[in-house]
This record gives sequence, C-alpha cells and structure tokens, in this order.
Amino acid sequence: MAKVSAYELISDMSREEFTRDQLMRALVNRGYSRPDDRIASLVREGSIIRLAKGWYASGAVFRRRPLHLRWLSNIMYVSCLSLSYALSYWGLIPEHAEAFTAITPLRGATFDTGAGRFIYLQVPDAAFGPGRVIADAKDITGLEERFFIAGPDKALADLVWSDKRVKIPVDWSSYLFEDIRLERRSIEKMDPAAMLGYARIYGSRKLASLASWLSEKGGA
Repeated sequence: MAKVSAYELISDMSREEFTRDQLMRALVNRGYSRPDDRIASLVREGSIIRLAKGWYASGAVFRRRPLHLRWLSNIMYVSCLSLSYALSYWGLIPEHAEAFTAITPLRGATFDTGAGRFIYLQVPDAAFGPGRVIADAKDITGLEERFFIAGPDKALADLVWSDKRVKIPVDWSSYLFEDIRLERRSIEKMDPAAMLGYARIYGSRKLASLASWLSEKGGA
C-alpha cells in the first residue's frame, strides 16, 4: 500500500479539530492496518498536534482556517469558559487571558498543548449551568465559532469563589480593582441580585458579601 500523504489524510477531516476515532476511521478507510503507527508519525513530524486525550488538530502548515479554540475548550472536556478568560472576553479586565480557563462538573484538569493552555476548574453540579450564555465569533475566513461562556456576573462569581486569597472580611475595592484589575466602570453593570443567587448556589459567604458590596455601590 502506498503511503498516503499527511495533506490527504487531514483533508479527510471535516474540521481542523478532530478526535482520535475520526482519524483512525480515516486511516482504516485509506487502507492502513496499523493506524496507531501512522498517528504517531504524524504527531512526530508536526502534521497534527495532540491536544487533550483523544483530541488532535491539524498542524499549522495544513490549516485551512484558524483553530476554533473556544469551541474546542467546550467540546474536548465538558465545560464552560469562565474565570479570567471570560472576564477578559467581556472587557472587564485589561489583560489578555494567557489560558482558556473554564469551569466543569468533572474533575479539574489542565492541558498544555501546542495550541494553547486549557485549565478546567471543578465546580458543584448546581453551579455549572446557571449564568452561561452562547457566544458567536467569526474567524478570519468568515466561519462562525459558537461556544459556551459565563456571563460577566457568573465569571466574577466563579473567580471569587475559587480564589483562596479571598477571606471574610474582604476589602472588595482593593481585591477587585488592584488584585484582579477589574475595570471600575464594570461595577455599574454588575447585578447584585444575580451575585446573591450565585452565593446561594455555591453556599458562599464571600459571594454574599460581594453581592452586598455591589448593592451599596449601585450595581445594576
């Protein structure tokens, strides 16, 4: 059997991001009796990159479009983007997020890949669904990327709940504006009632305190 080129194999994929099962099927359909060996060689030569367990993406030289990393962060591990990444996405902190941070009902995990770093924080099941929205973004080719991301209030709630530096009593002005560099104007858009709801879901005195502070500051 003639060796099939990496370009031909990657062209068999419907997306730039694909599962090991999809790649295995493509290789078997191309006549490979030892597909695992071919996958290993594709990774070694950089034709594909390994992401999380069971997930791969095309190498840079073969890509027809940019990787949809936000969609990928949702799909390769049950999750919703939140925490620092979501705060950056909504323009609430000035820094560009260096990792795709997300919450998950599964065990926490971190994946360092050739496409970026993906950090998953485990939250209680009851805290996973509330406050998430579906966002849409178009890549440079005009293709749409859709993904789950926490709204501004929920992203902040997740961050505060998970931040072990925050202990009652809290100097919220110092923490929000100095420690995490939240934009001051964003406070006016925060919803104290929503934050109190997240406090109840998490059973968190910290979030209840934050909700009270937001109310005093005249949040939405």
